[in-house]
Amino acid sequence: MSKQTDFFKKYGDAVVESTNGTKIFPSVKLAQMALETGYGDSIKVSANNAYGIKAGKSWLGKVISNSTFEDDPSGNRTHYAGTNKIYSSYSAAINDGSDFRTLFRVYSDVSGSIRDYNKLLLRPRYAPALNAPTPEEQAKLLKKCGYATGYDYDNILVQIINKYALKEYDKKKSS
Repeated sequence: MSKQTDFFKKYGDAVVESTNGTKIFPSVKLAQMALETGYGDSIKVSANNAYGIKAGKSWLGKVISNSTFEDDPSGNRTHYAGTNKIYSSYSAAINDGSDFRTLFRVYSDVSGSIRDYNKLLLRPRYAPALNAPTPEEQAKLLKKCGYATGYDYDNILVQIINKYALKEYDKKKSS
């Protein structure tokens, strides 16, 4: 089996279960998790943050300062160097000199990240994406709503969905 196949086998059912009762397509959530972690390669490095969820001032948990790239709307990419340290809080990281753009949420396990992703998408900002009729449209609307700055983020998600037949996971979801 390939690394990608192993990844979807390992996390597929948990992602499907986490989307039950929501308007989140499991195929999109799995594609995001695959893209954000390199098919699981960076889960440990990212402190179990499987979706690249940033930590803002309102995040009350631990944070990690990881190097990241951010794209502006025209596709220009900027690198922000992280400290690779885990901090007790957002303010502790800022006080240590971390750039706010490098701060990501820390989770005790991957399942915490999988659950927190749903909470994030329930914010009004993502309402258009949750009303998408197809996984492809949901991926495009997540990008449009500002989920990620990656210039081609939405198209890459759609490519992953199609390449690995992730819509099969959508069929497993309960309403």
